[in-house]
Amino acid sequence: MVTSSFVYPASETSTDEENLHSLHDDIDIFPNISEIIPTSVNLTTNLSVQTSYFNKREYDDSEFTFIKMKYKDIAGKVDKVYKQFNSLKKIDENNYLKYFVLKQSLIDEIETLKELSKPLAKSIQLLDSWNENWLKEGVRWQRWQEYYSHQNPSSQLTTLFNLALGTIHDGKQQVIQHIDPLLSLQVEGAAIQTKINIITQEITYLIKELRVESLFDQSPPFYSPVYVDQFKTEMLDSTWQGVSLSTWFNMPFLARHGIAYSILSILFVICAVIIRNNRANLLESKEWTFLAKRPIASIFFIGSLLSGIQLELWEVPKTVALINSIVGGIACARLLDYILSERWLKQAVYSVMIVYPLTVLLIAAGTPPPIFRLYVFMASILGLIFCIRWNKKNYNNHLNGNDNVISAALYNKILHFMSLLFLLIIIIEFFGQDGIATYLFKSTIITMAIIVPMLLFFFIIRGAMKWIFNSPLVWQIKLIRNDANEYARQTGIFIEVLIIFFFLIPAILSSWQLYPTLTDAISGIMALGFNIGELRISLGLIVVSTLTLFATVFISKVIPKILLDESVSGKLIERGARTSISHLLQYFIIIVGFLIAVSMIGFDLTKVTIILGALGVGIGFGLQGIVNNFVCGLVLLFERPLREGDTIDISDGLSMGVIKKIGLRATIVQTFDNADMIIPNADLISNQVTNWTLQNRQARLSVPVGVAYGSDVVLVNTILLECAKNHQAVLKSPPPYILFMDLGDSSLNFQLRVWLADADERITVRSDLYHDIVNKFAEENIEIPFPQRDLHLRSVDLDVFKNLQKPIS
Repeated sequence: MVTSSFVYPASETSTDEENLHSLHDDIDIFPNISEIIPTSVNLTTNLSVQTSYFNKREYDDSEFTFIKMKYKDIAGKVDKVYKQFNSLKKIDENNYLKYFVLKQSLIDEIETLKELSKPLAKSIQLLDSWNENWLKEGVRWQRWQEYYSHQNPSSQLTTLFNLALGTIHDGKQQVIQHIDPLLSLQVEGAAIQTKINIITQEITYLIKELRVESLFDQSPPFYSPVYVDQFKTEMLDSTWQGVSLSTWFNMPFLARHGIAYSILSILFVICAVIIRNNRANLLESKEWTFLAKRPIASIFFIGSLLSGIQLELWEVPKTVALINSIVGGIACARLLDYILSERWLKQAVYSVMIVYPLTVLLIAAGTPPPIFRLYVFMASILGLIFCIRWNKKNYNNHLNGNDNVISAALYNKILHFMSLLFLLIIIIEFFGQDGIATYLFKSTIITMAIIVPMLLFFFIIRGAMKWIFNSPLVWQIKLIRNDANEYARQTGIFIEVLIIFFFLIPAILSSWQLYPTLTDAISGIMALGFNIGELRISLGLIVVSTLTLFATVFISKVIPKILLDESVSGKLIERGARTSISHLLQYFIIIVGFLIAVSMIGFDLTKVTIILGALGVGIGFGLQGIVNNFVCGLVLLFERPLREGDTIDISDGLSMGVIKKIGLRATIVQTFDNADMIIPNADLISNQVTNWTLQNRQARLSVPVGVAYGSDVVLVNTILLECAKNHQAVLKSPPPYILFMDLGDSSLNFQLRVWLADADERITVRSDLYHDIVNKFAEENIEIPFPQRDLHLRSVDLDVFKNLQKPIS
């Protein structure tokens, strides 16, 4: 059965001609005559539902009335801002901060317009979808009418089709009648937004110009009478005007970002609960003691830090930024007061956290230039005095051995630089170079206010990494336990580098006005680079690729240890197999990470074949040995005739040692003299190697013993067996036994054979047995002979003896 396809979902707007064209090939099924009347009833029902909706909408049209009133209110505010903008231009005061306040007001109104346009656009979209559905129905019924006018030209059908087309026409007209006012309202909002955009662009352009011009502002020197004449009654009016222009309370901003601040509040509560429940454990930890000692300051610091990152990404009212900086500064100072041991460092932190919000407050209040100049001058003098005093204390602490050499030298350089900077500000401010002095002072204070919390945040990160890698969940992984502190250090460095590159450096550059905003600074730094042919290598790509390689190497070390640990895999994997699998996983992860890093830079991986071709030529000329060792290394890892920890002999007892590491090119063997032998893998594959611990670590020890002729053979056997059985390292099973090996030239030769649990103990056990045997033989008077020779003379001339007996004259 064919029914009406009238539905109410939103769809894109289109013209009658487009609908006719698009539906021409889609409508291939024509209804039966018996289905036409029920289908026409659906049209009437749809029109009735639509009429009821519009009647209800007209009865309750408060939403669009509210939008109309808000548009009028926004238009009035925009006109007021534009008048203030023109007034500031006439005054010709080179203070771009006041223009920034006006720009912030316009940004608030743009956000309000966006919120108002959402329900309006939704309603227009709904009506447009209804209009499109009526158009589709009109196309269908027109085609049906043409079809049946030729097949069955009945007067009843003609009347029915005319009524249906009339219903469709009424539905379209009804939609058009109600959509026109909404479109008019939308046009009104668009006109207001266009005006705001034009004014905002003009203010932005003027701010850029004034930022540059402000650097070259000159004011009367402090010794000039003109400077004193600036303190007059009109200054109060100027101050009040600056305060009135500031957006001290901005409810629209809080309303727009209410969800974000709600999430921050939830995180705030979660942090408070975690610190409260784990306070005893935090007191025992060296890195987290300050959290337990300063729980409230810790919570406020973390909250203000997260909020500060958000505020850097938004254009916010000065009130919100000021409150956040005051709360975060107090919390940061409290925490560093507990962490830092040097008194002068604590004073430096408190000074920064006091001067920064005070500077922001004076700027936000629109302080007159003469007063602000005096503030900059006096604050710089105090900064210079404190830097000189702190430098002296740092030097004394270094002489007394209270500080290490590196930190003392670093602090010394920083304090010397700050002293010179404050001295420069004092000199140029005194002689009237107000623009440069204000720029240097403000940028310096903001930079220090950024660096100090970041240093505390880095301290928290390092503690967090140590806590993670020493937590019970990670600590139960035996393969990670030994290197947990090193992994924590490397992870902390990785996170700190990310923060330094993607936040700290851009924030500092933004504070020195090299970039207008933090996002612009990040984009600008990442865009720095050079071209290699058609390939663009940017600093951002280099840093990201380097961090990717660092993360890959780190992951290649950690992941195999986690996956192959008994507590994770649930299986006891033999040491050699675990080592082989671990190496293969490491190589796989490193290769994948390297390819990802290379692709990030922009290198076409399809050109790897060129590199492989060049590599093949290199192998043909001079890399055969390296490739041979590489392949042999893979054979050792897969076949495992040698494993890490095995005791091997490569020179018939002359070079024995324990395998420490099987690499891709060479294997490291540590001899019993604690020397490391680096043996190419090809030598281990092609030459004969004795592996004493391939199947198991048990080994047989043969101890040769010789006794003099005439000794009691039974007693010798008894003594040898007794010495073997009394030694703790000799296994009971298989039992030791003695073999009568030979009747030697000067001795009866026996051989004591014993079994040891560990082949590495052979030399020690042999020495112990010889000590016991010598002592036992001495007690039983059994002689251990040495080589003897008897000389038999058959015929000798007697004159020889006579000559030998004559004295030598």
